[in-house]
Amino acid sequence: MNYAEEASRCRRCGMCQAVCPLYQSERQEQFVARGKVRLTKIIEEGELNPGKIAKATFYNCLDCRACMEICPAKVNVSRLVKKMREKIYDAYGDSLLFNLTLEHLTPYPERLELARKSLRAYQSAGLPNLVRLLPSLKQKEAILPTVPKHSFRKELSSRLRCPGGKGKVAYFISCTTDILYPQVGRAVMDVLEICGFEVYPMAEGTCCAVPQLGYGHVKRAKAMALQNIRAVSDDIDFIVNDCATCGSALKEYPELFEGTEFEELARNFARRVIDISAFLAQYADVPSGSALGIRVTYHDPCHLNRAQNVQQEPRQLIAHSGSQLIEMENSDRCCGGAGTFNLTHPDLSQKLLKQKITAIKATGAEAVATGCPACRMQISAGLRTYYREIPIYHPVELLAMSFAQREGHEGEKTGKIEEITEGQGWRRNDT
Repeated sequence: MNYAEEASRCRRCGMCQAVCPLYQSERQEQFVARGKVRLTKIIEEGELNPGKIAKATFYNCLDCRACMEICPAKVNVSRLVKKMREKIYDAYGDSLLFNLTLEHLTPYPERLELARKSLRAYQSAGLPNLVRLLPSLKQKEAILPTVPKHSFRKELSSRLRCPGGKGKVAYFISCTTDILYPQVGRAVMDVLEICGFEVYPMAEGTCCAVPQLGYGHVKRAKAMALQNIRAVSDDIDFIVNDCATCGSALKEYPELFEGTEFEELARNFARRVIDISAFLAQYADVPSGSALGIRVTYHDPCHLNRAQNVQQEPRQLIAHSGSQLIEMENSDRCCGGAGTFNLTHPDLSQKLLKQKITAIKATGAEAVATGCPACRMQISAGLRTYYREIPIYHPVELLAMSFAQREGHEGEKTGKIEEITEGQGWRRNDT
């Protein structure tokens, strides 16, 4: 892509102002796409070097892509922002903490497992109560959910593969699913196997590289992307994932290798990538379970709704579970999580989160569903802080609960519902 030419296509009409959550909150041009695109053009044409002002501007972005959805010129703002972040990283590097995290932690699942164990020990020792006494850390610490006893990757070692006649499906394991929400991984595996598919978890894969791309670490991101691409054999029909952000990143691997020898390899990989909700709605004969009979409201993750154009399929799964879907106002408005945005921009993030919690509260729902683990963490913390604690599920979890209830194992058809917790998920392979 010629980034200067792409930026030149902006008509400066200002339509992005009407949909940008940050601009709506702050009313400053640096937050809106038009300002970022203009600055990109100036930098790409050599009129300005990226500096502190540019860094502040390009990191004041949720990558929610609401601007791209409404843009009459269809400017790819997301790619422009990522390119500018790459330039900023190349010019100034990154902090020690981010370098350690992005270069030496998240690319390695075994190191993430050590981090999970450390977080588990930290919570077991009661240290969060001490940390939350510090005003500067209280809000950030509250985002971390209860860390499970075992990671999903650990559970896979004792799980038998269930043969299926409907096709071979690879399952991309999100880092957050792996270390924080293994019950989602179990639900994905259970439902796919019940629907007759042979599932191959991508144990040799790594993080999707979204964190690296978000902070300009492109060289590392490319290495991680190639590792994921090579972890899937050619006889796999689909590559299913349960994380909105991961799914959008996997689909965009061809952009990462544009004009290189790996572009076609990346395209062959990306064309098989599909969100679990979309896959089940489009390609699976999903049997009926027992109706859960709970009132659920759904939050549209930005990277599922806009980046992958998946809106109705998660709602179909919720309905299939026998739950009552109650739509919230502005269900597609960003919750303010946006990866690490809630950590780097806590005040801005909380403004958006309060709006989301207000919308959820107005529905009177007993539970929330969403297809993004980062959104799940953000909304869960917001519910505890600004409303009351109600369970949050991935839509596929509701479907798995419905099947389990039919089998007489898990779940109650009452208003009082319990989340599938560690070690309690129903598994077809148990003996």
